[in-house]
Amino acid sequence: MFIQKIKKIIRVFLRKSLVKDYRQRIQNKEFTLITSNCVGGLISHDLGLQFRSPTINMYIEAADFIQFCSHLERYLKEDLSFIEVNQDGHFVALCGDIKIYIVHYNSFEEFAKKWSERAKRVDFDQLYLMMSERDGCRYEDIVKFDTLPYKNKVIFTSKEMPEIQSAFYIPGIETKNNQKHKVKSVTTYLNSFTGKRYIDLFDFVEFLNTGRKQLSKYEK
Repeated sequence: MFIQKIKKIIRVFLRKSLVKDYRQRIQNKEFTLITSNCVGGLISHDLGLQFRSPTINMYIEAADFIQFCSHLERYLKEDLSFIEVNQDGHFVALCGDIKIYIVHYNSFEEFAKKWSERAKRVDFDQLYLMMSERDGCRYEDIVKFDTLPYKNKVIFTSKEMPEIQSAFYIPGIETKNNQKHKVKSVTTYLNSFTGKRYIDLFDFVEFLNTGRKQLSKYEK
């Protein structure tokens, strides 16, 4: 426990320079970032911006996330319903026919309230999508994601896929012998004593400013 506290203190300190750089560079401050996992909340928090998306502190499995994005406007109007607490201790909610796995909330009611508030802030003219080759994501899901009718989208894959326009490979993010999660979570730290996460190796500020997908200067 003591070592974990020390790690957290070190990471907070080391992230300060990254966060300062991100906040100086960001020009587009009114984006809506729809994500399949917690990374959207992390990015908005690091940028010091309001959450303009409901997909905060939760995850949606790959096939469901693509279905959600395919009919985003309709799903954002749906009321959430509680299903259960799963074996991992996460609340599970239903949005239409989409399962949402809730993390970092004390109750389903708290999440549902925040979801509703943030869904109203979604700007369809400033929409960005982000997902990973995780949570049961298959190649056919990647192809479907790539065909979604949104200009600005990225999926982090376990290898380079030049045939997929939205695919982006972050070196070292691939897992070994894990068919459910073919890449590590982009919120994972690179090692025990660093402030950098895998998402920091992707230049998400450039992506939000221009739509361009590239490795960041922190990848070197």
